[in-house]
Amino acid sequence: MPRRPLEPAPGTSETALRRAVLIQLVIQGALGILVFSPLLLGGGDDTDVFRLWLLAVWGASFVALVARFRSLGSWRADPVRGDETMLWGTSAVLVRPTGGVGYGGRFSLSTHRLRYTPGLIASLRGATPEEWPTRSLTGAHVTPSSGRAWPSAYWAVIGREHGNAIALVSTEPRAVATEIDRLIREQLSH
Repeated sequence: MPRRPLEPAPGTSETALRRAVLIQLVIQGALGILVFSPLLLGGGDDTDVFRLWLLAVWGASFVALVARFRSLGSWRADPVRGDETMLWGTSAVLVRPTGGVGYGGRFSLSTHRLRYTPGLIASLRGATPEEWPTRSLTGAHVTPSSGRAWPSAYWAVIGREHGNAIALVSTEPRAVATEIDRLIREQLSH
């Protein structure tokens, strides 16, 4: 069965995130083969219990990376209304105006709204889905963090007409801010 192209096409930020996770998968897979192949192919002794625990931890982290890689495009499956079109999405951390650790999840921008859907851990911590009308967004820019929770990070900050700005922490803050700003400006011009 042929694979259909991703719609909309991945942006610069999504492509960079996919590349980073794919590199992590390759490195972790190669290390796993090098470290654990003697355990799986060789004979056993008393240290095998420890190696089996290491194998279990490595396997769980590898599965988590695969799940993260697969989730990078999950925003495309967000439901839309009849006259709504998905434009963009990413995985990022939502930082509340009061600061704190932040809530990981996915963001998706459509012609009508910017949506935040919390990830599993964020949901367990009490985060709830949020959305903001696209017309209320004024643009996006990159700014250094406040230093309270994310001392070395840069944030993609999305401005709003009425209310607090929306701060996202991503490994690709410049690409995220550029893509969101361009899409918001295109939507405002319609």
